Amino acid sequence: MELLGSHPNILQVIGSSTYQGVPCLVLPWMYNGTIVEYILSKSNAPSAQTLCRKKLVRFFLLNIWFLVNNNDFIRRGTLRESNILVSENGDAVIADFGLSAFTECRSYWNFPIGYNTDDSGKSGAGTLRWMAPELFIPEDFDRSAALPTFESEVFAFGMTIYEIYSGRIPHYEDNICLVISNITKGNRPQRPAGLPDHIWRLIQKCWAHQPAVRLTIEAIHMRLRRE
Repeated sequence: MELLGSHPNILQVIGSSTYQGVPCLVLPWMYNGTIVEYILSKSNAPSAQTLCRKKLVRFFLLNIWFLVNNNDFIRRGTLRESNILVSENGDAVIADFGLSAFTECRSYWNFPIGYNTDDSGKSGAGTLRWMAPELFIPEDFDRSAALPTFESEVFAFGMTIYEIYSGRIPHYEDNICLVISNITKGNRPQRPAGLPDHIWRLIQKCWAHQPAVRLTIEAIHMRLRRE
């Protein structure tokens, strides 16, 4: 974790404490909130929203690309909109990284830390709405366990980009049981109004049903650089 401790766009842990007997981590306050909250705060200027989305998506992707190139990619189910905060300088910061390490050696179905059926999808590692189909039915993908991989994180990345552009959680209209059914059957969220063609194509490649068909982080990075 030494590398991550020096990375300016991974939310740093300041210290620890207890509250009513519950252990807590002390983290910096991110005044601008989550990436979607920050973008929506610019709702009086649609063009500013568009530029803000482009900037933050690229910045977010660059952070992930950095981690991949340093052999320290997340691979623990932390990618979703509520874990991308915006600093005082307007930069994207990935949160919940340290806590996600506790899930590294656990199957997603072995009661992962933070597992819940809350429809808000705003808490817990490995939240269902962002999970790839192979994490629900690994046997259908010739896998012996439901463990996160680079490919499952790319799937979550696609869902997160959908969130950033739509302002909604994935499958927002469905309860959790229907969400699981949709994901395992290959059903994905509808295209949001006004979503640029190249971003929609990118999202579709990221959340492809077969893991081998999904884009690599490097390919995503190259596509966004060309736009």
